[in-house]
Amino acid sequence: MIKISFSLLLLSTIFSCTAQTTDSNQLVDPSNSTDENSIKLDSSDIHFQFRGACTAFNSKKNDVPSNGEAHSQNLASKTDSKFEENRNYLFLNTDEYLNNGNGLAAHKLYLINTTKKKVEYAAQDSRLYIVAQALDSNGVWNAISYLPSSWCGNSYHTLTLGKNEYWSFNVPVFKGTFETKLRYVLTRKDEHQLVSNEIDVRINPDQFDTELKQGHTPTGLMDSYDD
Repeated sequence: MIKISFSLLLLSTIFSCTAQTTDSNQLVDPSNSTDENSIKLDSSDIHFQFRGACTAFNSKKNDVPSNGEAHSQNLASKTDSKFEENRNYLFLNTDEYLNNGNGLAAHKLYLINTTKKKVEYAAQDSRLYIVAQALDSNGVWNAISYLPSSWCGNSYHTLTLGKNEYWSFNVPVFKGTFETKLRYVLTRKDEHQLVSNEIDVRINPDQFDTELKQGHTPTGLMDSYDD
């Protein structure tokens, strides 16, 4: 088992899974991950499905020409001995407790490939198909996040994670009235799903409601998303 664990970044008004990169909505400073600072962090209390945005891009050795899609600056990194061998898997690390820059706590989510070959993932503008799920009151896994859809065909492309490479993302720490379990699920290009480890959380029941979405207002003509 990897010796490190989980993450989800929330902006003060934007609740999304974002890569730890220099992308415009990246606010996490790993140097703030100290015990003294962690005590001061608050958890995210929301009443809607948050907009998924785990973004990443190929390492330089696996780089490909652009077809017009947006490129994340979260490039794949090399694995080391902390990671399990010969696996392609998701790992949610609750031991990493980060300050995302606005007083809200984040953990780390890792997508890891220690197999002997490259793995391909479907993507939209560098956004991987990763959703958060929680057990509802009936004991069924249901999404508490959603993936927006682009109306531009150029947004759709393939990401490649080389052998012995990984991506990491910041993911939010929630609070609420409903005690349950949470996990992350990624759908690869070949439709195979990777399921992370489960963690104990408290969320709000409204986070299961597919009619209550975070939403998005296009920022200009080149913004191909309206949800």
